[in-house]
Formats: sequence, structure tokens, C-alpha cells
Amino acid sequence: MQKLRRNVLLITVLLVLAFVMVFSSLFVSNVPAADAQGGKGTFVATRVTPTPSPVPEEPYLFINIYALNLRTGPGVEYAIIAVLEGGDAYEVFGQSPDHLWFLISTQYGFGWVRGKYTLFRGDTEDVAVVLPDEESDLYGDLQSGTFFLHIFQPVYDEPNGEQLGYLPGRYEYPVVGRSLSGAWLLLLTDEFDLVWIPASAGAFRGYFFNIPVIFPPYK
Repeated sequence: MQKLRRNVLLITVLLVLAFVMVFSSLFVSNVPAADAQGGKGTFVATRVTPTPSPVPEEPYLFINIYALNLRTGPGVEYAIIAVLEGGDAYEVFGQSPDHLWFLISTQYGFGWVRGKYTLFRGDTEDVAVVLPDEESDLYGDLQSGTFFLHIFQPVYDEPNGEQLGYLPGRYEYPVVGRSLSGAWLLLLTDEFDLVWIPASAGAFRGYFFNIPVIFPPYK
């Protein structure tokens, strides 16, 4: 009698386990895939491949170095408008007469870049040569010069002339002229107006050959 009860109990347990397994499989099969993977009523996001920015129509170029100066004209003597980042593409609208510089359109307006630091795409025969024109602003301002003094320095009324006083250091002064040798620079200051200073007394910044030569007499 006891053996019969044990068998009945065992059969009952097996039936209950079988029922639980069947019911669980049916429930899981009806659950959306997103929930089965751990979300609460949400779906698994699909990976979206970013769409690359559109490439300009030919002719165009890529900046092929880390950073490149955008200038007001085709030469290092022209002022810098901005610095362009490497890898960006720009449409080409013209080239310099020596075919070394390209005129491009940027978020800063039109400007010039040195061709050897770019990757050109298209046919250079289709790119117009842009000549200097007084009525056009495609050739802009030349790069000016400044002179930075690290410490206070004496200044003079002319090269090797009479000392006028001292200029404070840690300042940058506009350069408006230079001697023929380039050893002396003419600065515009608030303290003394125009003064001369040895070029070795500080650091020149800009394009040196844009600075006009001042001949004697200096006064």
C-alpha cells in the first residue's frame, strides 16, 4: 500500500513538471524578441551607419595635411584668413598664374591654399587662372608684420641714433618700416610714436619682405 502511494506521488510530480515546462515554452515563444533579450517593452536598436558628408562637384580638393592656412591671395606674403583642418573637401574655383595655388570656397568665404598640400580631384585644365584685378576682392590684403618684445628694450630716433627711452616688454608692436639691411625695424608705439629698434631685440611675426624699406635721412 505504501509502495502504491509512492508511485502515485511520483507520477503526480512528473505530470506537474511536464505541465510547467510546456506552459513556459508557450509563454516565451509569444514574447517579443526585444523583451526576450532583456528590454521592457522596447525593441533592440538597429545599428545605423553614418552617412558621409557630400563631396563637392569636380573640380575639388582635399586638405592633405593636419592643418593648412587659408590666405587672401596666392602667396605666403598674403594675410591668413583662417586655418583649415585636414581631410576636409572644398570646391575649386580658380588657380594662380603659376599653378601653385588654388582658389576655393569655404565657410570663411573665398581664399587661397597651396596646391602641394592638397589632393586635387578633377582636371586642372578646367580650372580658370585668376589674375590680380583691382575690381575683384579675390586678391586680398598682404600680411603685415608685428614685433614682440620679451623684456623692456631701449628705442632710438634712427638706426644707431639717439636713445629716446625704453619700451615695456611682453608687448607686440606694429612694424611700419625696416632698414635696407633688415637689422633695424621702425615701430609704431603709443609712448614715442615712431621709433627704431634693433631687429635682434625681439621676435618678428609676419612676412618680412612686405615691410617697406626706409632710406636715410630717417627724420
